[in-house]
Amino acid sequence: MDFFGGSVNSNSGLGTAPVPATNQQEGQVFNNSVLRVRHMNLRVETPVVDLLVGQFWTLFGWHAQYLAPTIEIQGVPAEIFSRQIQLQISKTVKTPDVTFEVAVAAQRPVQRDSALPVGEAGLRFALNKWTSPQTLNLTSTSIQPLSVAVTGDLRSVRVPGLSASPTAPTNDQVGEAIAVDAFIPVIPGAKESKGNSLALDGEVSYGYGDGDMYTGLTGGTSITGAPLSAAAVPMGYNPRIDNGIAAYDASGGLHMLAWTAFFIGAQYYLPGQGNWIISGNYGRIQADNVKGLANGATAAAINAFNQSTRHAEDWFDVNLYWDMTPAVRWGVEYANFHESYNDGQAAVNHRGQFTGCFLF
Repeated sequence: MDFFGGSVNSNSGLGTAPVPATNQQEGQVFNNSVLRVRHMNLRVETPVVDLLVGQFWTLFGWHAQYLAPTIEIQGVPAEIFSRQIQLQISKTVKTPDVTFEVAVAAQRPVQRDSALPVGEAGLRFALNKWTSPQTLNLTSTSIQPLSVAVTGDLRSVRVPGLSASPTAPTNDQVGEAIAVDAFIPVIPGAKESKGNSLALDGEVSYGYGDGDMYTGLTGGTSITGAPLSAAAVPMGYNPRIDNGIAAYDASGGLHMLAWTAFFIGAQYYLPGQGNWIISGNYGRIQADNVKGLANGATAAAINAFNQSTRHAEDWFDVNLYWDMTPAVRWGVEYANFHESYNDGQAAVNHRGQFTGCFLF
């Protein structure tokens, strides 16, 4: 846990004044309270099933088996990255050659007012003797087998109508998403011989209303982000839902936002002790229906909307790790972020990063 919660303003980042609880987004209330819990759960393993209760990685994306091998601070664009309060039930069947896992989970509702938990389910298959070193993010390196996971997410939202009255009728929508993750050793390696091993990893996902499964993903939209007239969004309107999940179009119709994402990474352990690692990643996430929200508005409003909303974000990076000792790791990275807006314009960010870690 840490003390970064409470002072995080969703619009301007760290270091701002605390946001009143009534104005905080859903994710702020549950995941960023003043004493912010990252992971806190009870796990009980039995001969029949395993039970997990508390805050942990989401089952969607089968965290944290498939995080990108990058020095970049997680989560990176196009990568599912979310911790949530949940009840998870799983079963693992393991033989010397293969491991098969099945799991289901009920997570906190995507919004407090929706009443229904988010449902998730997944299957994972691994070949235990086909292994290679795998580095997750910056600090975690272990020997892992070839594996593939398929996960799904189903959620319900209930958004108030465009009225300042708390008794206004609601608009209900159902969202769903699917993700496929894989880790593939190309040149095998083991704990005693990590050098000259190569592995690929990746993830592809598609869904409606799953923007909260990615870090800070909104595409520049808000629930009333389409060019609605001032009269259509009355003063005091509270949508009671985070941005990036659903949005009203210019005619007042509610839509679950559609996101398509993928990333692929490669990690190579140089010959010798395997304490030098080179990795590279490429990812893309795009909004499939954000631009269409402006249909029916005036030309000027459509132009303004397209200037402020993103169609896609591409990123790639190259990383070099050095394990100076088993307890000290250094890393350097170059990263490139490219954002494409719905008016055809683009913005590029070049980033360099140097990091040192003490592992204990």
